Amino acid sequence: MIIESIEIEMDITTATGDLAKSIELNLQQWGEPLRWAITAVDPGTNIAKIEAIVIKANQRLKSPLVMQSPPTRTS
Repeated sequence: MIIESIEIEMDITTATGDLAKSIELNLQQWGEPLRWAITAVDPGTNIAKIEAIVIKANQRLKSPLVMQSPPTRTS
């Protein structure tokens, strides 16, 4: 797993129903949100800046159950 800090912008007028749920659904595009905060809102455009910490699954890591053979020595 990788923990990453991200910043996104979101039009809060497009949020349907619960704003918090809309933000969390939007953040799930980048991973599983651990925490987030609205840090700014432009009153003219209703664009909110959201800072978040998300957990991403790391596809590049090898499974811990896979054993690798040690390198062979050549004389």
